[in-house]
Amino acid sequence: MHFSKDKSNIAVCNLLCFKARNRRYQYQPTKQMFFLTRSSSELFTQIPLYCILLIIMLQAPVCRAEAADGTYQAGIEQRGNFFSRVYDAQYQSSFHIGTNRPSGSYMLRIHRGFRFDQHAYQWELESYPVLSDRFYAYAAYAYSDSEIFPLHRAGLELFSALPWRLEGSLGLRYLDFEPGTETVMITPSLSHYFSAFMITVRPFFIFSDGGSGQTWLGAFRWFFNDSEDYLLIRGAVGRSSDEMLFQVGQARVKDFLLLKSSQIGVEGRYYVTERISGLAGLTLYRQELSFDPGNYVSNWSVRAGFNLHW
Repeated sequence: MHFSKDKSNIAVCNLLCFKARNRRYQYQPTKQMFFLTRSSSELFTQIPLYCILLIIMLQAPVCRAEAADGTYQAGIEQRGNFFSRVYDAQYQSSFHIGTNRPSGSYMLRIHRGFRFDQHAYQWELESYPVLSDRFYAYAAYAYSDSEIFPLHRAGLELFSALPWRLEGSLGLRYLDFEPGTETVMITPSLSHYFSAFMITVRPFFIFSDGGSGQTWLGAFRWFFNDSEDYLLIRGAVGRSSDEMLFQVGQARVKDFLLLKSSQIGVEGRYYVTERISGLAGLTLYRQELSFDPGNYVSNWSVRAGFNLHW
């Protein structure tokens, strides 16, 4: 796959269609899940993977050549969440495999988590079908029969190219943990492309039996060689719209919908070889405590992984 060296000449429509097949650029609050473990042995099982990923990302030369034209990809990702007080560290491991086609991208993800001395799996299907030169969509569904994952998680969203190098969308997110905790989020977005950059504003309007709330997200993305070679800076403020935050302390979802939350983070993805891309990210969360309203707990979220393209 060949990419123009003059990024100012990349047409918005072509960039939109390419990203629909290859990237995960929009904020996905329902995908950020971490799992609490009270066993220190679980921490040591994660260290070798972190070390391997760190060595690859620090020592491998960053490939600025044109990216490989792969139609398939597979990868792993490791996440760790470390709290300032109250809670123990949380972890999640994920594996994914998928394909990129002219009709869109399609992915199978398997998440494995540890929390409260329990481990469980969640299966997820995700797709970004290209509907026309102007429109593409996002559709995803995840299922788990465990207590530490939601029973059902789903998302739908329609994206459209707009005049003046703009892109707009309107989507829904759905979470179902247990009877009486169904949650629906309405999330529009507006993005502006200029040169090799993209700025996005996205609110989440949250509704459930326990109340309602909203979160506002802002993101700045700098693309390098292609859509999987970028630097991302983002921040959010509002109510808890994150699946991980819903579950902290085993509180009910409706309790967390009314809690204040904020975050700021940085993330980078780049090709370390022509067919291997690496990912690293760091986010700081500040979350109101469910049992002590008005007081907060901070946590650092560390994310690392890599994809193989062929």
